[in-house]
Amino acid sequence: MHTSATFELPPLFEFSAIGAENNPNRVAFGEGPDGREVTWREFEDDSLRAADAFRDSVGQGDRVAFLCDCSIDHVTLWNGAMKAGAVVSNLHTRASTETLAYCIDELRPSVLVLDATFSDTLETALADRVSTDLDAVVTIGRTGAPYEESLESFLAGHEPVAPDVRIGEDDVACVQWTSGTTGRPKGWCHTHRGLGHKALLLQDLLHLDRTAAQAHVFTPSFAAWYSVVLPALASGATTYFQSSWDPEEYLRLIDERDLTSALLVPTMWRELLNVENFEEYDLSSLQAIMSA
Repeated sequence: MHTSATFELPPLFEFSAIGAENNPNRVAFGEGPDGREVTWREFEDDSLRAADAFRDSVGQGDRVAFLCDCSIDHVTLWNGAMKAGAVVSNLHTRASTETLAYCIDELRPSVLVLDATFSDTLETALADRVSTDLDAVVTIGRTGAPYEESLESFLAGHEPVAPDVRIGEDDVACVQWTSGTTGRPKGWCHTHRGLGHKALLLQDLLHLDRTAAQAHVFTPSFAAWYSVVLPALASGATTYFQSSWDPEEYLRLIDERDLTSALLVPTMWRELLNVENFEEYDLSSLQAIMSA
């Protein structure tokens, strides 16, 4: 006798297609209180364009590594790589060069995507340590070394067309890395099924739906990044990235973007409540606050 119900979940990257169909004109992702925004329709089309570009270098089951901070470009390429059939992995941006080289060689990605701020790290410290042959290095921002390709060049000429890939629930979607406090980091493989269930669970736990708006301050390097992005994809909620922690900027983000949900760790909450002009900000839009 079955003791639990099962149901088929779509691959993780199909959540954005559902958002584009159900809520095309609502903002999907934004950057800070003043930065750019993309709707769910724009996010889906940009992700498909990225997927088409990745297919030049990536086959189903190949890996794409990211050395990036929070941004719309990062989450778009992350989603697009999965649409291309790739396994995605966010590397630790604050790890030592020895650790980064180890993780890259363990993962053996076909493509490395990095923010321009990490271009010098790759050229001066990583290039001689990494034995993996990369088919492409895509840089978000200004390129440095000759082998880097700008994001604009990478996407040029590609259309928002879904690649012909067949991804199942039990295929690996991503590799997350442990912190390595007891040794070298270990790659932790997650399937589309596991991440899909986590997305639905967190959507309920965080009280998110398509009318919600939340901030995201966690670096892609850690699992907490997924704990904010996954339920946003499942619910169609709006997410605003804050790439570096600043408690007053976070208050301004809530005020100016009318955020309905806030998730921080206790230390961040303490810093937020101790902001000198805390009472000057309008936080009345908040409906749920959480600590993790």
